[in-house]
Amino acid sequence: MGARFIGVFILGIILAGPFGGCRTLPEKADGPAIRYELTEGVEVTKLSFYLKAPRDLPHPVCWVDVGIRNLSDSAQSFLVWVQIDDEPGISLRTKGPVQPKKEETLSLITLAPNLPKRVAVGVTR
Repeated sequence: MGARFIGVFILGIILAGPFGGCRTLPEKADGPAIRYELTEGVEVTKLSFYLKAPRDLPHPVCWVDVGIRNLSDSAQSFLVWVQIDDEPGISLRTKGPVQPKKEETLSLITLAPNLPKRVAVGVTR
């Protein structure tokens, strides 16, 4: 009976081991450090990064989606610019005036081969 008890005890420890003891949470993924320079009357509602290969390049590059909302009472056009790490900055103007209290999302392509560590986003009129 003693050998059987020891065998069950060891089996219990092996099965319960992953569920007991000290556990640490996985490290939170560090996102990029983001700096905003916004003109009055505009709000950034979305900022996302992903890697995608464009039609004319053989390797993927970083794309940035920027959503902006016009907070003013009149329709306005905006110029959105983004700079990632040490790559050259890129800019894109909204398709037309953004209506009051409405939102528009712009997709900007960069030449950065990786997801960013530092980002600067600016919106001007």
